[in-house]
Amino acid sequence: NSSLYSVVELDGVEVSSYLTVTVSDVTTFEHLSLIINYGIPVTLGDYYTYGVSNLTINFVLGANLDFTSSSFKGLAISKAFPYMGSIDGNYKEITLAMNNANSRLGAFINYASSDAATIIKNLTLKGNITAKYYAAFVGEFVGANSEIEFRNIINYMELNADKSTALLISLDSIKATFVDCTNYAEFDSSVFFSGRGSNVYYSGVNKNYGLARKNGNKEI
Repeated sequence: NSSLYSVVELDGVEVSSYLTVTVSDVTTFEHLSLIINYGIPVTLGDYYTYGVSNLTINFVLGANLDFTSSSFKGLAISKAFPYMGSIDGNYKEITLAMNNANSRLGAFINYASSDAATIIKNLTLKGNITAKYYAAFVGEFVGANSEIEFRNIINYMELNADKSTALLISLDSIKATFVDCTNYAEFDSSVFFSGRGSNVYYSGVNKNYGLARKNGNKEI
């Protein structure tokens, strides 16, 4: 199911486009990720579109997604095509098995665009992500004045990397908000956020029941 509120022009003129897709299987999600990762053209219903920097794709989960048998390396694997959009878990689960041990960064969303606020909500995370230096559900942002919100996230996903692991890692100034998030997994750093020069806000009840290797258990 998809709704395209304004179509990307096919004559080379890039216009603001907004796509919301309900995804119920991993194959469909991987197919859609090609727009973001490589700019590969796809057909959705009566609409033909392609990957451009101003294309917003919002995902809504229609079922649990299990990527453990997939070679999926995450959305927006290059800064050239950062992800712009949000993910509504719709109270479903994403299970990952991403081994990017030779990559600097490993994340479900590697690079997010600063052109629009990103919202990740109503989602349970399971499985694991491994990377060389940084592992997270959302990695870095491309551009200034970035904004992201995590709302009602339940995390069991293990993150493994040499430098920092957290739900969100940012090396630049951003505004990040965590609302009613709960962690049950081990983290190397600050559980929810790892970075510098950023404005981080906590609302509602955010709890860490995991055995955080550096910080110990705490309620924020």
